[in-house]
Amino acid sequence: MRTYSQHRSFKPLVACYWVALVLLFQAGNLIAADDPAAAIEQELDAEDDHGATKRTWRAVKEIYSRNAYQPFWSNKESASPAADKALAQLRNADEHGLSPQYYATSDIAEQARGLKPLLWMKPDATERARFDLRLTTALVAYAQDLEWGRLAPQDFAEEGGYKEPANKVLELAAQLHDAIQADKLSSFLKKLAPPHAEYRRLQNLLKQYRAKAQDGQWTLIPEGPVLELGAEGQRVAKLRQRLTETGDLTENSSDNKATFDKALEQALRRYQRRHIIEEDGMLGPQTLAALNETLEKQIERITINMDRWRW
Repeated sequence: MRTYSQHRSFKPLVACYWVALVLLFQAGNLIAADDPAAAIEQELDAEDDHGATKRTWRAVKEIYSRNAYQPFWSNKESASPAADKALAQLRNADEHGLSPQYYATSDIAEQARGLKPLLWMKPDATERARFDLRLTTALVAYAQDLEWGRLAPQDFAEEGGYKEPANKVLELAAQLHDAIQADKLSSFLKKLAPPHAEYRRLQNLLKQYRAKAQDGQWTLIPEGPVLELGAEGQRVAKLRQRLTETGDLTENSSDNKATFDKALEQALRRYQRRHIIEEDGMLGPQTLAALNETLEKQIERITINMDRWRW
């Protein structure tokens, strides 16, 4: 039979055993935390594509393969400053008619905050890997949308929708990898946008229309007879104001706001040409309907036209 003293001497041994297990577990965590590359490679080999399209996920795999599966956006303690810069680029997507919501910027920012250490606990390799992959996937999707357009080409096949060659996906992935490594992400993404003057004009127009949408300012032209060169009245003044809002007519182009003059006719033709309406320089039913479209519809039309420039 064991004595009381034997039982007492056994208890410290049990305690030491459990302490050893805890320390071993913690050591395992530390090793995992120091090996995010293995976690990233494991995530990439899994069937889960994190909701990305095939072309995006293929590019993500290529980028990490070129980087030996090392993380781009985190360190042992938290998300890196480079991650903040990358998120800032995604938040500027609306300048190109692309919503930051497409790239889950709010969720990624929340995930980044979750990487901050809590007391003695640091983010493990899996947490870091998933955050890194999500931010890289968003950046790849954004770069591809800037380069080739977001709208599915098959939706506009009859209008010349562009489908990128398979080799271009890997080529763009390699360029994005190099830009990240060289800390030139901002300049790289800027170069992907169409360089055409019309695209820049659409960008400016989009900015103006969004500002008007916030202010609730919009000029509607009342129904009435066809207006043409030489016409006069308040509907002409409304037309002049409306074309100033669209950017087709410069302000103060005429002293007589209520007269349909040559400058107003040229501005109306310019508007008709841009909206693929018969260019007759007259305010008929079709042109009136286009000018009186809601701001939301006009903004949608602008973003679609911007996307077409990427084809």
